[in-house]
Amino acid sequence: MNTYTLTISGMTCHACESLITMDLEEAGLPAPDSIDAKTGSMTIKLEESQVEEVKKVIAAGQTYEVTAVEQIQV
Repeated sequence: MNTYTLTISGMTCHACESLITMDLEEAGLPAPDSIDAKTGSMTIKLEESQVEEVKKVIAAGQTYEVTAVEQIQV
């Protein structure tokens, strides 16, 4: 399992953070370790094979878009 930082456009408030978290959990994906609408970033532990699925779940509502993914070296 790897840790990733995702940059997400479209987040404006705490409700956005909650909606994204709920969407990920409903899709059977891990909840984020942290998510911050002010910075537009989310940190999450995933298998590499889950990254594209997370991007699709976030974009499904057509409000948010993952604009960058960076793997954090631990």
